[in-house]
Amino acid sequence: MVERGRAGLDRVDLRGLIPPRIEAGAVGGNARGLGAACAPIFAQFLLDTHSGVSTG
Repeated sequence: MVERGRAGLDRVDLRGLIPPRIEAGAVGGNARGLGAACAPIFAQFLLDTHSGVSTG
């Protein structure tokens, strides 16, 4: 997945942007649990970046 992400990034126009580093994750088997535990915190304290965005 990392290699495919890096290859895909090579096809994106990044002029004026700092390209992100694509690396393998290190969370392992706890990734789902940590993500689920973070969801209520994100919902309470972070901005809703999807508000006002229409899909379709």
